[in-house]
Amino acid sequence: MDFYKARVVYGEQGVETVEYAPYSMRNINSLQVVENDTIVYDYKCTDRSRLNALVAQKGNCDDIIIVKHGLLTDTSFTNLAIYDGKHWVTPKHPLLHGTKRAELLDKRIIREADITLEDLRNTNKISLFNAMIEFGEMEVTIENVHF
Repeated sequence: MDFYKARVVYGEQGVETVEYAPYSMRNINSLQVVENDTIVYDYKCTDRSRLNALVAQKGNCDDIIIVKHGLLTDTSFTNLAIYDGKHWVTPKHPLLHGTKRAELLDKRIIREADITLEDLRNTNKISLFNAMIEFGEMEVTIENVHF
């Protein structure tokens, strides 16, 4: 089955463009922790330059985990949750409050909490998810997270 993503760009007058493109899921097996206390990405926008600057620090890893003020937020394109041994926990203060994240919280599949680097070090795995990636479909083990 083929999947497509829709991209809707809004401007001052409303919808400016609507684009459709085939979607293929990235293969993410490793993550680099990157710290930045000034990054803001409250809404999806076409200017991803600040995120791209952080992604440039990923080294040999496939993507990054962004840490702001000592707390986990997101990756460069997904929300995340860690498994604490009993529950899946997602950052209380993500950069982007995604729609899939909201759905998982509403269904009580994940819980919110402040997640520190120490919490990350003590987990076994991380689930990455967004509107196109189902929860549990993409997981990275802690051995593949670089601090």
